[in-house]
Formats: sequence, C-alpha cells, structure tokens
Amino acid sequence: MNIVIAGDLNIVLDPKEKIGGNNSRYPLLLLVEDIIQQWDLLNLKPKKGRYTWTKIRTRAAHILARLNRFLVQSTLLMDKRIVSMRILQKLTSDHKPILLQMDEEENLGPIPFCFNPLWIEQEWFMEVIVKALSITVTGSPSYVWEQKCKLFLEGIYFCLRFLTLSFQILNKIP
Repeated sequence: MNIVIAGDLNIVLDPKEKIGGNNSRYPLLLLVEDIIQQWDLLNLKPKKGRYTWTKIRTRAAHILARLNRFLVQSTLLMDKRIVSMRILQKLTSDHKPILLQMDEEENLGPIPFCFNPLWIEQEWFMEVIVKALSITVTGSPSYVWEQKCKLFLEGIYFCLRFLTLSFQILNKIP
C-alpha cells in the first residue's frame, strides 16, 4: 500500500517556504514531522513556483507561504510512478491548487512469484527465513522490510535452483 497525504496542512515545514508575517512555531509541526519520519514520507517539491497561499496586504505586510503540499511514500518515487507536482494558478481562493501527475499503472501480466505451501515442509525453508531476517539492514522501516523480503526471495530462488540442478543431475546418473 502506498501512502499519499495531500492538501492544506496549514503548516510551513521549512522557513524557506514563507515570506513575510511572523516566524512562529506551528503547534502541530512536531506531529507532522513525526508522521513524515514514521511513514517514510517525502515532501514533494513543485517543478515551478514555491508558494501556494497568499495573504494580500500592502508591501512588507504581504505574506506568501507553501501550505498546500503532497507528502508521498518514498516507494512511489522509487517505482517512478510520480511524474511531477505542480502549483496551478489560483482563481478565487487565497490558495493555489496543487496537481500531482502520475504514470498510469502498467499491466505487467501475472505476478512472477507464487508461494508454494509445500516449501514449509522442506528443511531449507526455515533456514532461509531465519537467515534473511537476521541480516542487518539499516534505513527506514519500509526500506528494511523491502530489503529483507528481497533477501528471502533470493534465498528461496537459490534453494529452488539448487534443488532443480540436483534433481537434473540425479536423473542423468544411470
């Protein structure tokens, strides 16, 4: 499951995202930063423009800020499904709409990996699981999980290739 949080969070995450007004600390900023960290989210930057909200005042009292944003899980970026994030022209609101463009999901055909319940009965199966889970991987929780799953699959593929090769050799012996 991929996560995208979108909308007016009413929070400035970076001081560079605001011009004018006071630089007060937002009460929910720590909560939002914690969610970003825990869920491995990235704050997408727009291709053009920086500010999504304006408080029209005269001269020095004029305020610009980036309050509207997309927070997306890093796996979406790794899958290269996100094409761009843009800030559109505002019409009547003091907020500018934001647009997230994504590639259409391709139909890649049947899933190439299918778990076989008979593997559970094999001696090598638990060894593969224990080995994959015991290897130290650093990074975000979703990255660690993804890497351990890859190690698990590599272990299964290795065992299956070995068993297939052994079976072929045994069949050639007279």
